[in-house]
Amino acid sequence: ENSQSSWMNPFDDLIQHLLTSTDTNNTPTIQKMIKEDIYLRTLDAIHDEIVNTTTNSTRTTAPMMMMNDTNIKDVIRGLSVAFTNQITGESKVTPTLPVQDTVSARLISSLISLLQAYRPYCNEDESNNIQQQQQNNTTRLLLKMGQSIAVQSLNMLSKFISWVDLSLVLNDVILSYLWDCLHSAGIGGDDVGQEEEADGNTKLSIAASKCFNELLSRGMEGCGRKIDLLVRLNLFQELLACQEQDGGLTTEGRKRRGVDLKTVDATHIEAVIAVAELVNLAGIELLSEWDDNFLSCSSSNMDQVLLSTVSLLDQMMKSFFLCLSYDDIDVSGAVVPLALRLTVTMGKELDKCKAADNNQDDSNNIQFLSSLPFSAFNHLPRLLSTIYIQMRYPADFEFDFEEDEDAEEELYRAELRKFYRRVVSLYPDLCLSFLGNTLSSLSTPLSTTPTSDMEASLRLLYHHCEGIRPPPGTKTILRNETFRSLLVALHSSDVSHHSHREVLMLYYDVATRYSSLLKDHPQLMPSLLDSMSGVRGLQHPHPKVRSRSCYLLLKLVKDMGQNMRPYVETAVGGIQSLISNPTAFPIQPDDTLYLFETIGLLLGKTGLSVPDQRRYLTAVMTPHVQSINNVLQSPNLRRDPDEYGTILSSSVAALAYLSKGFTRQTPPEIQEVLFETVKICLAVLQSLPEHEAVRNKCMVLLQRMIQCLKEGVLPSMPSFLALLIEHCNAEDVLDVSQLLNQLCAKFGPIAVPALDAAALPFFAKMPFSGNHNFQQ
Repeated sequence: ENSQSSWMNPFDDLIQHLLTSTDTNNTPTIQKMIKEDIYLRTLDAIHDEIVNTTTNSTRTTAPMMMMNDTNIKDVIRGLSVAFTNQITGESKVTPTLPVQDTVSARLISSLISLLQAYRPYCNEDESNNIQQQQQNNTTRLLLKMGQSIAVQSLNMLSKFISWVDLSLVLNDVILSYLWDCLHSAGIGGDDVGQEEEADGNTKLSIAASKCFNELLSRGMEGCGRKIDLLVRLNLFQELLACQEQDGGLTTEGRKRRGVDLKTVDATHIEAVIAVAELVNLAGIELLSEWDDNFLSCSSSNMDQVLLSTVSLLDQMMKSFFLCLSYDDIDVSGAVVPLALRLTVTMGKELDKCKAADNNQDDSNNIQFLSSLPFSAFNHLPRLLSTIYIQMRYPADFEFDFEEDEDAEEELYRAELRKFYRRVVSLYPDLCLSFLGNTLSSLSTPLSTTPTSDMEASLRLLYHHCEGIRPPPGTKTILRNETFRSLLVALHSSDVSHHSHREVLMLYYDVATRYSSLLKDHPQLMPSLLDSMSGVRGLQHPHPKVRSRSCYLLLKLVKDMGQNMRPYVETAVGGIQSLISNPTAFPIQPDDTLYLFETIGLLLGKTGLSVPDQRRYLTAVMTPHVQSINNVLQSPNLRRDPDEYGTILSSSVAALAYLSKGFTRQTPPEIQEVLFETVKICLAVLQSLPEHEAVRNKCMVLLQRMIQCLKEGVLPSMPSFLALLIEHCNAEDVLDVSQLLNQLCAKFGPIAVPALDAAALPFFAKMPFSGNHNFQQ
């Protein structure tokens, strides 16, 4: 393996025995192909062993092994260690022979030879000719093996590119082969969708993209070296030249040369994805060079390197927009990191504005940025438009995010929204103008606007505040009259009558997030509440809308506070009728708790008079308590404690949530009504004390009543504590201790009579009660 090994020329021996043919005709045979396949697999295994250390976790923790791997690579590259720094441990290597005479040169040459020999097997026309000559099993096997060897050779070349001398790869012959392979991708379509179904040409195209990726990923020291590489590769120009052809097919039906980034399915999707990933990497590397070598410098003098950079940047942006606007989330998503990287450049452009002593006025900044030889800001309008278009879901999208495909669609759009937030933080005025233009361009009435357009526009509106500075963005943006006017116009429209559930939920999200506006425009509240509590919200046929409306109505009531006073009677009546009729509009238990808490806040936090609070609270509690009594009197209660225990625990939890609207200064008239919850709670606990959920929810209610009833709760505590302590287990004994602690902290010595009988039984239940020292 290395210079100290007894096997001095392992790679040359592999080439001689596996690749050198004694057949002067050099006709491909199965035996010959098998030997070549073994050669490629051997190289792949060696690479994984000595280069790709992630495949062997033991090597990452074995310095001696890693040092040996480095020595092997140095021998292959024709390098030797000249000296080692004893302090840093870094070694300096020097070449022992010319690059073209090294083992790595012979390995690269062998891979190119294999690619040359079997490249025709991947060509559609050539492979068809071969099949037509002799349609038998041997011919088909030869064709399949030939395609495999060609693809393996190129994949193996991509792995060597990451660490061999670049001069072995950066020559006209190899680059021409790489471009020929990349441009040869097969046609896409519904019948060809997955990578494993790709033809040989498509696989070669993907492998060629990997080679270019490895070239661009190489670390390079020195200003402008990565720019020189990009110029040498002519990457963007090669890709753009393919897009200048009209359409994806010729008049004869043959595929045009090149990866088509304009026409969907004109090129196999896996090849397009690979090219998009290549554009993404090349663009990020190019922007880094631009930022470091121009934007970070005080001088604006343009030398040849920077002129080349500007030209490359223009080509890169054209390629980038082709990929970003492609109608496939895997292609478009591949360049989203580049879009995010553009925001970094935009930020540095603003820093350069500051360095130029501008007064930070937007018009002056824009004028300065327009004077730069390249400015990411100049592409921002098109970026925003493209991002908005891509944010729109397909017309047949089901919005079922539990499905893998729908979840991928949502993740993709989450990344687009991240870009929008970053841009808003940099250019809030321009983004607000874009938002206004987007909303105003929607077809009217909004109730009939296409779902994809309406949903994407509401998304921009909802997330706009997340990029606003200073935080919190919601409060800051609501000081902007332009933004406020957009919200008022939205609330004044008929968007709440839209037929699609996602539009309704998103509209309610927007209304709740920017609810402070409604305090200044109370005339907008009735229609919003009517929508959220009616057939377009709490009573919507779809359970997801009902569930979301329960939560958002609670959030809205919390935010609005006493501004909800004029709507208490209507809201409480509507919610109560919904709760009392669960069969018509089934609501999940957690959502029911939201509704009870909403009622409590409406009664306790909106400035109602005490008599009104008592009247409404009694009206809400009476049917609920009666329903609990009906369950307690059921003859099946003891026969099916699990089912009935779940029902009763949810009912007790609802009473606890209802009490959240009342503060520690609860009037005596309200305390009297709330005390009924303590009575019914005790009855529930006495019926099913062994049910863990029942015990848990009873303790939750008691903790609330300690705040609301104060000392009035103490007479009932001995009965509760006796049952809770007797039946508690290792799971809820700590909950009991927290209840005891709250009683002590709240009432002090006054709680002694209520706790006296519970102390010893509780200590006996503790996990350490069997400890001899504790008993003493």
